[in-house]
Amino acid sequence: MADYFARVLDAGLPITFDTYWTKVIGKPRIYSLDRDGLLVGTNTTTYGFGFDGAYGGSRARNTTEAAWGNLGTSKPWPLGRMWDGKTLWAGDVRVIIGSGAFVVGVGATSGTATALSLPVGTGRQYLTSTISPDGKHLFFVTAAAGSIYGSGTGDQWHIVRWTGTAFVAVSGGTIEAPWYEYKFGPGSSGQSDECGMIESDLTHVWNVRMSAQQLQLFRIGADGVLRLVKFFEGAEKPTGNGFANPSLYADKGLCAVVAENRLTIFTRTELVSPSVAVAAPTPFDGYSLRLVQIDNGRFDLAFYDPAQGDGPAVETLVYAALFTDAEAPARREPDRYQRRGWWADAEAGSGLWHVRRQPLGSAARREAIEMVRDALEAHSITGVDVQEAASASGVSSLVLKITGFYAGRRIVMEVPL
Repeated sequence: MADYFARVLDAGLPITFDTYWTKVIGKPRIYSLDRDGLLVGTNTTTYGFGFDGAYGGSRARNTTEAAWGNLGTSKPWPLGRMWDGKTLWAGDVRVIIGSGAFVVGVGATSGTATALSLPVGTGRQYLTSTISPDGKHLFFVTAAAGSIYGSGTGDQWHIVRWTGTAFVAVSGGTIEAPWYEYKFGPGSSGQSDECGMIESDLTHVWNVRMSAQQLQLFRIGADGVLRLVKFFEGAEKPTGNGFANPSLYADKGLCAVVAENRLTIFTRTELVSPSVAVAAPTPFDGYSLRLVQIDNGRFDLAFYDPAQGDGPAVETLVYAALFTDAEAPARREPDRYQRRGWWADAEAGSGLWHVRRQPLGSAARREAIEMVRDALEAHSITGVDVQEAASASGVSSLVLKITGFYAGRRIVMEVPL
């Protein structure tokens, strides 16, 4: 797909978040972003906005959002929520990885954070980091030992994956124009005027610097080099005043920046208007088989009974997404010969069969919930929320309550695994 860069929204908000100098209601944290809108919160309250910037109201921050950590004024700093619900914290910059100094750790609060080791970058200085929006990966930058503050000597990038108990190495490479330690804020919310995020594709990295009203998009090339591919400036730049504490969220080609009372949204791919196309029905035992367009060039088959509305079509989609007997995702099982793959597309199914091969203890249940969420979001179901339904489930059963939106219609289902 060809690059298509644009600022698609510049809107004022009825909420004013903290600036660097003025404390108003709290620093912002963007929790989610898609074509339906975004959620932005402080340490106490979450606000909803449409993709057009329209205000949708507020509520108390929920437990999932609270796991992103409280944005405070002292280290360790909260980087965000990992896929298993743990909060990841970052310590001071310019510390040597492997020296015993606190670099990153997990814990319910900054005071309870337990230090974690990083499997790469040993002997180098840790500079700055951010997590992917799905909470599965940590992206961080290092410099050679002995480099000084603010010198722009961060010449290597690293990606590690969180297993639930430790980080394992995924990939790494070099940076074309070396970074300094302030590029992430830390993570996706700024302690001063910068922050950033890596998309879930582990290829595209965004960074905003509000004092200069600059937004940059970097890409990791096939040669392992991180390069600047787009500098949003002039009429394309993010808007705001001076030293704002910004928050940035980026995934699936979209990027949103909130600073003070301004929201700007950007894209690196051409946006296509969401639509659902229905092919001419083919009679089949009183039902019809229809082709549902779920994205540009992507379709799914669904059974359709006019008397029952769209429910069976959505059920067909959900069960197909979850229970297609495809191989486990590579991020779950690196060994190609342990993935049980019979299908051409390694990511076609959810990989839940892999979880079902073990007793459904707490860790397996959490992993199943995350796999379900990933699979449904990949099939254009938005606003997905997956919770374990209240039941007498034992170690061999799990019932999930799934809510979300498909083609603008709300869905509520319970699915037994």
